[in-house]
Amino acid sequence: MLNIVGKIFAVVSGVCSIVGVVSMFLLDKDRFLVAVIVYSIAITAFFIAVYIHVLRSLSFRYKDKYKRIAVLNTFTCDDGKTVVFETRKFIQSKAPFLNEVTYERKWQGRGMPIFKVNGHPVNYSTNGNPDEFDKVSIKLDKTLAYNETSFYTTSHECQYSEYEPRFGCKVDEPTDFIQFRILLGSKNGKQKPAKLYKRSLKSGGVSTDQLIKSIDFDQKHKLYFYVIEHPEIGYNYFIVWDK
Repeated sequence: MLNIVGKIFAVVSGVCSIVGVVSMFLLDKDRFLVAVIVYSIAITAFFIAVYIHVLRSLSFRYKDKYKRIAVLNTFTCDDGKTVVFETRKFIQSKAPFLNEVTYERKWQGRGMPIFKVNGHPVNYSTNGNPDEFDKVSIKLDKTLAYNETSFYTTSHECQYSEYEPRFGCKVDEPTDFIQFRILLGSKNGKQKPAKLYKRSLKSGGVSTDQLIKSIDFDQKHKLYFYVIEHPEIGYNYFIVWDK
């Protein structure tokens, strides 16, 4: 009971103080105008500081301001002539507003592939550095609020003779899982197992490929398939198979 009375008294005292100050300034219009301006600046600065603090606290764990929930990598070659490398990424915003992400990829084949984002062709150029990923800014279909989820799809299309039988993705942020599907509709009979590797993303030294697992070919569905749950951060994961 005493706590309640104390809180009520504190609120009433605060209100009375504010009313007293306002009444004093109302007697002098110049003082009142100065007080309003100072008060407005102080309130604006306060809310700007709070907003900046919220931005930093919400996204401090994720340098790209979003979490990668899942990465679905699908390679398709049904006719033995045309191949498509497709990556679908499911993300969760870790910023108050997110409307753009950065796509990073290094093309392994010859020539220039047909590059698409969500099914629409986009100009794709390489930086010419074999040790540095190419970067493309991608606009999301809608602006995501904090913790909202969405996905986007990127793909490379080229001729069978131009590609390297290798497909992967780098993991530099917390990711729930990554999936590999290598669809080889033109293959018949038994095939050699594919190899799943990981390579450190750390620069300044020679990175060696670490074998994770051999993956058998599913003859019935004509594919290699594997899922990595909670992959270790700081590695490039990729699958290699015989052409």
